[in-house]
Amino acid sequence: MGKEYDFVIIDKYLDKNEHSYPTLVVQDKQGHKTINQDLVFDISGLFDYLHIGDTLMKHKGEEYTKVIKYGLDTTFKVDFGCRLK
Repeated sequence: MGKEYDFVIIDKYLDKNEHSYPTLVVQDKQGHKTINQDLVFDISGLFDYLHIGDTLMKHKGEEYTKVIKYGLDTTFKVDFGCRLK
């Protein structure tokens, strides 16, 4: 939950060289490109929902990630399958 981001998806693939990890190539507002594999263990369906050109936003300390596509917002609670008992 400590991360913050605001970027555009410029590529999306399963990295066959890295155990088929879901991988995003993203670009921030300053034009910096980054390869991101934060969704490796996520079970929320976010990776499957994302398309190239979507904007992905999350504010530090917030629980939800916002996807903006076609001018509409959709929120996801990224879920790594961990449950506290």
